[in-house]
Amino acid sequence: MNDTVVLYVHGFKSSARAAKASMTRDYIRDYEVDLSFDAMDLANTPAEAFSDMCGLVEKYLNKGVRVCLIGSSMGGFLSMYLSAKYNLKAVLINPCVYPWNYLETVKGRQINVYTGDEFEVNDQHVADARKIAESYEINPQNLAVYLQRGDEVLDYVDASVLLGRSALVHIEDGGCHQFDHYEFCLPEIIRFLRS
Repeated sequence: MNDTVVLYVHGFKSSARAAKASMTRDYIRDYEVDLSFDAMDLANTPAEAFSDMCGLVEKYLNKGVRVCLIGSSMGGFLSMYLSAKYNLKAVLINPCVYPWNYLETVKGRQINVYTGDEFEVNDQHVADARKIAESYEINPQNLAVYLQRGDEVLDYVDASVLLGRSALVHIEDGGCHQFDHYEFCLPEIIRFLRS
């Protein structure tokens, strides 16, 4: 095992098999980057997903492995606060910086399209997301943020205002929530995480 691992943190109703997770894994393998890669299917609710990721981060830290993060959408939110809790570098891709606002709009029955899991979004999940954000103070110097103005799910302005002092801010015209052409950003992303 390498002395540094990149943990990919997927978004809401996604999984470790998401396209950007696969692209990241393939890039590290194909270019023989001196990093390990890991991703896991997270619980569908914020508190449980954060707890899942804390367990994974601590597993590596307890082995003396340096951990860095790439998080997309809701995974960007989780990564932002994992970075704060454990002092880790994190790259945030179209992050959901105020997930309590988003979760209010999707309350009720949901299905994770990757896993088939059915679950209910409720007031407790909204409150749990706020509690995570209130528990830790983010360090912008540990963060890189990648935004596309064409994101049809989240308003990129929210993230650009909150995270505008990050160590690296990359904003593109066009694009979408999935983040078009993510693979072209991977060399810069990996450089940031290794620095």
